[in-house]
Amino acid sequence: MHYLSSNLWDLNAGIVQICSMFYKDVIGQDFIKKQMHKSANEGRIAHAVLIREHLVGGGFALAWAYARYLQCTDRNESDSCGKCSSCLQISKLAHPDVHFSFPVINDDNKNPTSDSFLSEWRHLCLDRPYFDLTDWLTELGDSKKQPIISTKEAENILHKTQLKTFNSPWKIVIIWMAERLNSAAANKLLKIIEEPEPGTVFILIVRSTEKMLSTILSRCQEIHLPTLQEEEIAAYLQARYSVQTEMAQLASRFCEGDVARAYRLAHTDVSLEEFATEFVKWSRMCYNARLLEIVPWINDMSRLSREGLQGFIRFSSFLFKESLNERVLSNGFSHPSFQKVEFRMEGFSRLFNPKRLNRMLAALDLAYYEIGRNLNPKPVLFALSTELMRTYKMKD
Repeated sequence: MHYLSSNLWDLNAGIVQICSMFYKDVIGQDFIKKQMHKSANEGRIAHAVLIREHLVGGGFALAWAYARYLQCTDRNESDSCGKCSSCLQISKLAHPDVHFSFPVINDDNKNPTSDSFLSEWRHLCLDRPYFDLTDWLTELGDSKKQPIISTKEAENILHKTQLKTFNSPWKIVIIWMAERLNSAAANKLLKIIEEPEPGTVFILIVRSTEKMLSTILSRCQEIHLPTLQEEEIAAYLQARYSVQTEMAQLASRFCEGDVARAYRLAHTDVSLEEFATEFVKWSRMCYNARLLEIVPWINDMSRLSREGLQGFIRFSSFLFKESLNERVLSNGFSHPSFQKVEFRMEGFSRLFNPKRLNRMLAALDLAYYEIGRNLNPKPVLFALSTELMRTYKMKD
């Protein structure tokens, strides 16, 4: 396998792009942006807003742009000015009246809060405002522990909401991945979210509400973000990170609407054509139960970076889903990058019914999670391969 890099970011090493996030920088979501403009301009500002995104589709980006818009002293009907002192401070995520809370890795001895990781947080946000927990854990340099928003963090938030504002009418608290509030922390924040200090706005960003207190949910104005279109994500990758057109289109197609995943696919250490080649090789070996060939393949794949392996797993998940999709590709892979790969989706799709598909998707999700936790990739890939063998042999 050749370890190619399609990462134009690497080719331009030393060039740092800083994102300052205006509404115009938020990908798509035009209807939601218009509603947010209108409510702010009419003075109908909810004291607690919950932005729910199933995938990384702009929850934090919208929260950032909204905070800027509220604090801007010379905004127009559609966006912030970008020149006032508030805008300049928010561009650096350093506005004294805009506070950020996010999950951190707890240390039993230190019990840190978000304030302990503001440097890492700003670095990630300014580089990449569309990110997920995987990106955040990578920034922290520890993907083995599960980060939480602790009781101490909740106490820190309460303290900040009681302070007077420095130079703006609003005190804004943005809580990213609010579903990671532990129960004690959530209960501590319940009253302040229900009856905040005057001029206080809470913005909660979540991927799932299953573990959140229903009492908190009932006190928030909910905004549900629709999945972004492939064209929108591709255009963003090209404009923001100078990703080549072909790679941007491929990454946006295989990311399933998740911008963070699209970024990683576009910047992985393996090209998507190589992913296609390896998928075909792996699938055929498993179908024929060629264990003696699978072991060397696993050894070769294990040399990839964690991001490269996760990219391959997500790529494989997409192809398995495509096997039952109505958009079955009559000519195999329909993109020029895959012309050299001998693979026909029609034949592959006949091997998978919904039962088999669900079994494989569950196995791929588990492998993705385990690779993200820095487990040894060899046993993970071996377990995944044997599961694919069993799936092929399943009786309908």
